[in-house]
Amino acid sequence: MIKPFNFLLFVLVLVLTFLIIGCSSGKSKTYMEFPSNPMPPTFTNIPKVDPRPTPTTTPSLELDKGAAEVLGSELWQKRFVSIQSEFILGGAISPNGEIYLTGWTDGNLTPGEDIPGLMDAFLRKIDLEGRTLWVTQFGSQNSDDASALIVDHDENVLVTGKSRGEIAKAENQGGWDAFLYKFDSDGNEIFRVQFGEDEDELAKDVAVDSENNIYVVGRSESVVDKGIGFGGWDGFVTKFDTNGNEIWSKYFGGIEDDFLDAVSIDTEDNIFLSLTKRSILPTRVPVENDFVTENVSGIEVIKIDKFGKEIWTSVFGTNSDDEVMTIETDLKGNILLGGLTRGTFEGFVNQGRSDAFLVKLDSEGSTLWVNQFGYIGDDYVSSIGIDIEGNIYAGGKPSGPFEHYEGIQPGLHPGDAFIRKFDSFGETLWIHGYDSGWDDFPSKVIVSEEGGLYITGFAICIDPTIAGGESPGGSDPQPPVGWISSVLR
Repeated sequence: MIKPFNFLLFVLVLVLTFLIIGCSSGKSKTYMEFPSNPMPPTFTNIPKVDPRPTPTTTPSLELDKGAAEVLGSELWQKRFVSIQSEFILGGAISPNGEIYLTGWTDGNLTPGEDIPGLMDAFLRKIDLEGRTLWVTQFGSQNSDDASALIVDHDENVLVTGKSRGEIAKAENQGGWDAFLYKFDSDGNEIFRVQFGEDEDELAKDVAVDSENNIYVVGRSESVVDKGIGFGGWDGFVTKFDTNGNEIWSKYFGGIEDDFLDAVSIDTEDNIFLSLTKRSILPTRVPVENDFVTENVSGIEVIKIDKFGKEIWTSVFGTNSDDEVMTIETDLKGNILLGGLTRGTFEGFVNQGRSDAFLVKLDSEGSTLWVNQFGYIGDDYVSSIGIDIEGNIYAGGKPSGPFEHYEGIQPGLHPGDAFIRKFDSFGETLWIHGYDSGWDDFPSKVIVSEEGGLYITGFAICIDPTIAGGESPGGSDPQPPVGWISSVLR
């Protein structure tokens, strides 16, 4: 048991540490401007809110604040500070407890080695205390950006992203091409694949099934072999075998822009795709005593089998724009979605420009519950992790002080990040906020079977006059840094 004096000393040291390294900055996240759509769209599958009454307070925070001050506290944090930018966009932990991080850099993370191009992807392996074991940098002679990774059942690491160059002895097909790299646990490359058509292909997420087949999802602006009715951006999913050979590829979309940014596979090898769609949710908007039909972006979840055959589709949304940013499945086959909404789900009131949301579906696509939360600005959930008991860990960005979120850490401001634990019914258990003074962007929540909880991201500082903001290479602002935090769950 931690002695009260030692615990208070620990908290004091932690607070002083954050004050010393703090660096003020303004928000730099850019959001799409959405139209105002006061009339609700017509849905094919309208979610129903959990019929249980919604409490006005969070019981776990009100009744057990002593435990909440321990659970949700940060154990350690590592910021990868150097003279070059490092953006961590993805992460995963292996069954052996090895943590891998990926993203992109505009510098050289491997001194003494030739760097490939203008902007490179990287893979970093760290131990359970945040110490780097090795880092490898890869890509073309042009720009390359890794967006996600997954560890397969043989402890190999799959990294996906996009490239403007040639990385697989194949000519770039146009604009950005998607790529897939496979590495062993020591960072040795096993294979690389580059794929795309005449326009941009942006790989956004990757997953593996029980046989180590690989599924890459993303956005495509190409028009080749899509069929009739597709236009603008469409979603794609491409399946590869364990050796990197393409098995099949499918497109999803309509005449408007549709984005497929996340994938999850359950224990029975069913594949779940989450799309932000503008092609399916028309709404009537009043214009000068008349009405015109406009499309708002809604959410579509598609369940397919390992052959790419569609099993079911679930479509839902609010009266305004919704964006899904992450999808995960639990051990019971339920589906969790997170993102942002400009509208209002049933039973809630929008608190600002965009609120964060969580939605839980059962294995057949029916809604179990919805939770919407936020403040006066832009809030979102960018990543979800689920433990073996079905508890949910949502990472995201708030728009105001945390006392407005029924939290336990007052004073946090826009530009910070949060990780928030929910039980399997969507009730908040605790919140941890990050008040570094930088502009923090959380990218991935990582949950281990052994009880570990981590959140990764990157941070931007624009004021070199603040302590911690000066670059190691001079008086310019410190370049963006990647970070990872370990939290007691």
